[in-house]
Amino acid sequence: MQAINKTGNPPAYKKMVTENFIWGAPRIYSELLKFGYTKNQISQITRSRYLKKIRPDDPDKTKGKRQQWKIFLKNHRQYILGMDFFTVPTISFKTLYVFFIIDNARRKIIHFNVTEHPTAEWVVQQLRKAFPFGGDDILISGKSDL
Repeated sequence: MQAINKTGNPPAYKKMVTENFIWGAPRIYSELLKFGYTKNQISQITRSRYLKKIRPDDPDKTKGKRQQWKIFLKNHRQYILGMDFFTVPTISFKTLYVFFIIDNARRKIIHFNVTEHPTAEWVVQQLRKAFPFGGDDILISGKSDL
């Protein structure tokens, strides 16, 4: 642990803030605690104030330094699959739910199925059918009831 300088910041603070754009004040505060600083030496509110001074408010200055979501998807599309539901109303006024999985790199439907009553168990069954050999893939889930 090093001494805190005249501005009230630990020496590594500015470097930590500029190199880790996605870290907020709580994360930086907890990292400083791991370095051995005590709660009496640093405070999360003070970290937040200095964070605003060090990082510019203009998003154009930081835009080139951060990887945007669109760029991330473009760079990793060969590894990303999308899955979703859409509904189909029938002539008998029933609603059918269509579940599908699409390969983003090839824009090809890998798997789809239709049900009147989707459940979490049914979705898991569809995933097992689509990927019978399993894998080390990561599922990023959106906001959904299932």
